[in-house]
Amino acid sequence: MQAKSNNCEYPLVSVCSCVKNSVGPIKRSIESVLAQDYPNIEFVVQDGASTDGTLEILKSYGDRISLVSEPDSGPGDGFFRALSRVRGEFFGSCLADEELLPHAVSWAVENLMKYPEVAAIYGDHYITDIDGNITTKHIPKLWDFEKFLCSEFTPPFCTSFFRRSSYEAIDLREYTGCGEFDLWIRLGAKFPIRHVTGLVAKYAVHPGELSRQANLKADMMAARKIAIERLCSNPETPESIRLLQDKAIAGLSPCLVTVYCSIGAWDLARQYAPEAFRKGRNQKRLDLITEQLYKRGMELRQKEQLDDALEYFDTLVQCNAIRLNLNYQRANILFKSGRMKEAVKASHEELKLQPDHRWSKAIIRLVETSPERVWQPHQNRLAEELFRMGVEFLRDVNPVEAVKHFDEVCSDCPRMPNLYYAMATAHAQIGTLYTARQACEIELKLQPEHDGVKKLLTTLNQAINEFEQSDNRVTSR
Repeated sequence: MQAKSNNCEYPLVSVCSCVKNSVGPIKRSIESVLAQDYPNIEFVVQDGASTDGTLEILKSYGDRISLVSEPDSGPGDGFFRALSRVRGEFFGSCLADEELLPHAVSWAVENLMKYPEVAAIYGDHYITDIDGNITTKHIPKLWDFEKFLCSEFTPPFCTSFFRRSSYEAIDLREYTGCGEFDLWIRLGAKFPIRHVTGLVAKYAVHPGELSRQANLKADMMAARKIAIERLCSNPETPESIRLLQDKAIAGLSPCLVTVYCSIGAWDLARQYAPEAFRKGRNQKRLDLITEQLYKRGMELRQKEQLDDALEYFDTLVQCNAIRLNLNYQRANILFKSGRMKEAVKASHEELKLQPDHRWSKAIIRLVETSPERVWQPHQNRLAEELFRMGVEFLRDVNPVEAVKHFDEVCSDCPRMPNLYYAMATAHAQIGTLYTARQACEIELKLQPEHDGVKKLLTTLNQAINEFEQSDNRVTSR
């Protein structure tokens, strides 16, 4: 790609890429840059001494790309090596597993000239798999320096373009270990940054991408902390930003846990969760962590990995997280494990949040009415106790409460003998005859010779027929 010198009509735009051993997607990435509809681009590629055929592919493009291949200390180092060679008035990036849409550079130039006060713009992008197949699209939030500094959102770098004069004013020439975070906060502390609507790139999500490497995340957050402290200790930084230091540092641990959850590094997420809850100040972020860890615990519970599930639920309790059904799930596992005193205690904690939680009441009653019994795990025991509680309400002529108990039993043990018979009896007392009849029909499928159900069904059919005939007479009048 023959780049021309900067001119007023078509200022030179540099597109940077740092690659290493990316033979699979690299051609698609390169071709997306070379296919831009903008006439004045230099494509600056930094290869980290690839050995898998990537370098040979890069060399095959000749002078259409500005190529240097040499060992580096990682992608961050490689990117800043590429950045040191750019000549354009504006610059952006396109990494090996990314693509620019054909109009991306034209879009960047148009908007950087439209908003001469901004140091950078970023847009919207498609999310793809490693083969470039589109799975969804991402529309990022509007720029907010405080939220970015506090690790509450991240602009997509694949859609970002920068004004080189602004970059040169922030004195950042080497990689500082925290991804693009240091670049954004230094620019944002001095200049406006703007989100501009428009899909301009494709970003691949796959197991091998850098952003999913769990072993790098803790070090990157430590580097973020250093970057925040450096910015906030700089006397040239506005006081309004320097006052954000504590809040920004407090946001690092919750951000780390959220990232671990998003990439499936669950053990690390659980390990760092207590620190996140201890230091975090953004309740929405903490609520999100609570939901993610609870969901993971439920996935393990459904796989009958009860000890592992309990570790996630216990972690949330240790963090003083508040979530409906959290303590009940703990109580259920503790009950099945024979840890009855702990199960009762967890049930009482659930009842503080949900005073009418029937399953928790069933655990307490089952244990406390037979304290001397040595319980053995049994999948249906809680459902059986809840069923008995419903029958007692039925005997006390409280069919509405009985139905509530039977409905919950149905969700856990739908084939329990006599469950639908009891439901039918309760609905008959309430007067919901059609529902009662339906429950009888289900019970007869389970127990075809059940005389009590047959008698109740006969009575219900007679009552329904009389009701329908009466209704027809009223209608005819």
